[in-house]
Amino acid sequence: TLCLDYAVRQYPQMACQKLLLVGQGAAVPGLAGHLDVALSLPVQTAGWADRVTCAPWLTEQCADASLTAALGMALYDREAA
Repeated sequence: TLCLDYAVRQYPQMACQKLLLVGQGAAVPGLAGHLDVALSLPVQTAGWADRVTCAPWLTEQCADASLTAALGMALYDREAA
């Protein structure tokens, strides 16, 4: 909850509407449901397939939420160029 407290203080004009669970934490069984109840906030597991279109033969790899941070860095680098 410290990260959420920080976000609320940094961006008081914006209300937190949901929590996106990414990375290795997204693979923990039951974690999204537990956080949903504990934080009284909708929690959604977000894999990188939610951000990019994958070739059909890569569907399983695209669903791996642990790669989301790497994709974000790659997209950020591409957009900054």
